[in-house]
Amino acid sequence: FFFQAEDGIRDLQGDWSSDVCSSDLAATKGILRAILWHQGESNTYGGRYADYPKLLEEFFTRVRKDLGDPALPIIAGELGEFLDPAQYPMARQLNQDLHELADIITEMQVVSAKGLGCLKDELHFDRSAVIELGKRMCAAYKEVRSEEHTSELQSPCNLVCRLLLEK
Repeated sequence: FFFQAEDGIRDLQGDWSSDVCSSDLAATKGILRAILWHQGESNTYGGRYADYPKLLEEFFTRVRKDLGDPALPIIAGELGEFLDPAQYPMARQLNQDLHELADIITEMQVVSAKGLGCLKDELHFDRSAVIELGKRMCAAYKEVRSEEHTSELQSPCNLVCRLLLEK
């Protein structure tokens, strides 16, 4: 299932039952294999970062509980190195905190955005970076779960279809 928080991590503290319902629907069509998390830059400026690590840890705990799988893998992607620190002052801290969360949250991996390119807006990953990030997320998932079905993950294009919702 897909969840987009328009106002950053604070949006995730409210009622998101419709998203859990969409995951229930997904579960009837396949098996939920992991949570792919990629935070945007919205929490890295304007005083929005203060509680981010704590709120994210609480969110992951709640999602796993609500989905009935306390060991559901979480694969998180770093923000791009290309973000301007003057404009997004907490971007590097967010990446560091993701790694620290992975040290305390079981079955969580963080994938590096090192060396990935961006669009002209210097905010979003470019096409090749998105593909590479998908490959890195797939590799991280394989590391977390060495089940036999991971051998079917040959292409980053299959990442969403086969990693998250496998028939």
